[in-house]
Amino acid sequence: MNENRADLKQDRNENKHFDMATRAIKKGGRRDIFLGTRECQAYVVPCKFGEGEGFYDNYGEINFGFMFHGINYPDETQDKSLSKRFWNCNMKNGIITFVPPNDNSLKIETVRENLNVKNFILGTNLKPIDNEIGGNE
Repeated sequence: MNENRADLKQDRNENKHFDMATRAIKKGGRRDIFLGTRECQAYVVPCKFGEGEGFYDNYGEINFGFMFHGINYPDETQDKSLSKRFWNCNMKNGIITFVPPNDNSLKIETVRENLNVKNFILGTNLKPIDNEIGGNE
């Protein structure tokens, strides 16, 4: 949830976003997932964390190298730029601990500067929260 967008305050509902993520996982995700490179494609399946032993539970540490972390959108940056974040990804005993978007270890690359922030208008290009909880995506 974007705390920089006061105009989206009415849409800050954890249940809506949890339901959207749950539906996406049941369908196998929204986009292809890669660990580092396209040749290392992952797949998404629902599971209960800690239920049973996984292949990597006692594997030790694996470094996936420098990889994409996320995007900083113009409404999240002080200079209204669009930038991409990269990080050094490690997995320890089957767990990847993602650093937050403001972590100092991330490498930031600016894509574009001085962009306009997209306006969201409830009912026009933003669905009301009541239409999303438990609904179909």
